[in-house]
Amino acid sequence: MRLQSALAHPLDALDARFLAHLPDLVTTAEARRVDGGNQRLAEALAARLPGPVRTGSAVREIRREGDAIRVIGEGFELGVEACVVAIPLALLPELRFDPPLPDRQAEAIAAIPTSRAAKLAVPLRSRHAPRALMSARHRFWAWTTVCDGTGGRIANAWAGAAPVLGRLAVEAGPARWLARLGALWPGLDPVAEDALLTDWQRDRWARGAYSVLPGIADPRGDAAIAPPAPNLVFAGEHTAEPEWTGTIEGALRSGARAARDLLGEEPPRARAGPS
Repeated sequence: MRLQSALAHPLDALDARFLAHLPDLVTTAEARRVDGGNQRLAEALAARLPGPVRTGSAVREIRREGDAIRVIGEGFELGVEACVVAIPLALLPELRFDPPLPDRQAEAIAAIPTSRAAKLAVPLRSRHAPRALMSARHRFWAWTTVCDGTGGRIANAWAGAAPVLGRLAVEAGPARWLARLGALWPGLDPVAEDALLTDWQRDRWARGAYSVLPGIADPRGDAAIAPPAPNLVFAGEHTAEPEWTGTIEGALRSGARAARDLLGEEPPRARAGPS
């Protein structure tokens, strides 16, 4: 159940290689959150750019022109010296490359599944101390945290894998999930009418949660990271080291790796542990 929830993919669609993820699911290492939410990571990165981020403008084609690259989108074209392609995995097969990606690479990328997950966030009428519960019957997590930006006045819930979301009737709205959250955690006193339900598969810019790759080397993952040219590289959680795919940490690490690739830098050496 833990493995299916973490990977947000049906258990019967996972082979034995995915058991490599299990040690990370039972680790007792300290876990930290971003105060104010993970969106602050993107906002902080964007604030360091010389110009505003162009949002709502889909890129449709990436064309190599000699030593330069032309990025072509809806109503705009941009000539650049180098490009990092970091769009969600589910959208990658729809992006045109000129010249095209090698057939084996394109087929391998298209063969990587994208997981299905949803999140429920509902305001509470009073503050709650940090706590986490799991519904073994309905297979979803619920928690409160003081890092939610409101000091513990939001209840969060997470569910992964299409069959689980189907039993929660996610496509019909938050009602059934709210009822099951109330049964799991009496006394929350939620403001149900203000609940926010996010289903990433229904988001046109995501169409799913994250890649489903084993925690060990996989030919599909190797294909996803192969650069089409020295000045055109891939990034995103699906291109991270095997142990970090499907995570925000993996996405950040892949961005740093992509920058090093473009700059021709060597990866940093691992620090020696204590003797």
